[in-house]
Amino acid sequence: IFCLDDQRSIYPCGHNVVILTRGDDKYQDYIPCMEGSEGITAMALSNNKNYLAVCERSERAICCIYTVNTKKRRKIITTDYITDKEFISVAFSHQNEKGHLVTLTGGQDGMIILWQWNKGKCIAYQKVGISEGQTLYQASFNNLDFNSLIVTGNGVYKYYKLKDNGL
Repeated sequence: IFCLDDQRSIYPCGHNVVILTRGDDKYQDYIPCMEGSEGITAMALSNNKNYLAVCERSERAICCIYTVNTKKRRKIITTDYITDKEFISVAFSHQNEKGHLVTLTGGQDGMIILWQWNKGKCIAYQKVGISEGQTLYQASFNNLDFNSLIVTGNGVYKYYKLKDNGL
């Protein structure tokens, strides 16, 4: 659940994202997911609360970026070289939320992907490579340096740095 302000919250519900407005004029707006997808797997709200990233399970993992106020889809990001069906984590950069986004797949090895989402372009990707018994949970940006990424999970703490278009 994300709080937009004192009156509005965003949360997933089935195959939709709900924007609930509380107060005297209580009502709900809906953002429908992609047709043919199997459901929402991860969500992130940008720091300025203007953009919402919604990841969905499909034949190939997809992430849709919406403008919160208009509820319009700005961009769909996916790529052919990722064979996983879902992103398990998504986060906007604190320093460049109009451009940079990180996603994490939940497959056997897991893959961290850095995107320039406003252009629909993958900047860099890297297999995380986990051992048996380890589980991936989250990918995030370093608060001070958007070129630094962290992957965490059960028995997992990995640090990545973007250098020469690679991690």
